Amino acid sequence: MTALVIESEWIVPVASPAIQHGCLVVESGIVRFLGDRLPAEFASCRRIQLTGGAILPGLINSHCHLEFSDLDSPIAVPGAPGSMVAWLKSVMAHRQALAQSRYDSSTPNPEEVLQHRCRAVQVGVREAWETGTRWLVDNVTAPWEPNWIEDSLNDLIPSPTQAVGQLFPVSSGGAERPSPLLVRPCIEIVDVTRSRAAETWEFAMALRNRMQQNRKASVLDTLGYAPHAPYTASTEIVGLASQAAAEPGGLVSFHLAESTEEREWTESRTGPFADWLGSRVEIGRA
Repeated sequence: MTALVIESEWIVPVASPAIQHGCLVVESGIVRFLGDRLPAEFASCRRIQLTGGAILPGLINSHCHLEFSDLDSPIAVPGAPGSMVAWLKSVMAHRQALAQSRYDSSTPNPEEVLQHRCRAVQVGVREAWETGTRWLVDNVTAPWEPNWIEDSLNDLIPSPTQAVGQLFPVSSGGAERPSPLLVRPCIEIVDVTRSRAAETWEFAMALRNRMQQNRKASVLDTLGYAPHAPYTASTEIVGLASQAAAEPGGLVSFHLAESTEEREWTESRTGPFADWLGSRVEIGRA
């Protein structure tokens, strides 16, 4: 039998109470048993004893922005702590700084911006992996490339060992090991103006086509769609995103109910959001 018994001080199944001094049995990449008393049929299997920790399922980050992994601290909101509108303005300023003052130039250097964004995403991928995340939804904006994720995961995949050979089946191409981290990119779609709506939607469609042609299923999950928020996404664009996500495993991500300012704007079209958006909104909101 090629099954492997892994013993641990604690096992946290999440769907059931934690098990102290438990064990799990893995065979061909599948958990065959989980509990505190090993069945006799697995008594002769090879064992691995883990100490000083716990075994638990990989964590899920259902909404993140890996592009901001370059930040040493949260984005500051000078003069208006707690204001969502003030924070959004600071986020926009941060993005603009990457294309200008960061490079001591009033003219953005596309290549430098691209390289910086790539590095930030890859830092975020590694941080996610090191903190136990195994599936995440990344809300992405242009520029973004699928190979950034693929390249950053290459050195996270363990090299084949005898133990890995026991855990996963072997084919003519070698051990068929799963990716250490599955990423679901959700492209942000914003239609505050018609030009912005066209720009973000065209980028989403171009990215979908590239991923369908060169998709590496072990690394990147199917592309999702992220109409940004009630104040930046019309019913029209939400409908288009929902239709595009109708394929099996499709996903729509949305920023919703993040602040009292947003609620005020949604209910009565008043408050800081109304003052900020003003005449910029060309497309009607539901």
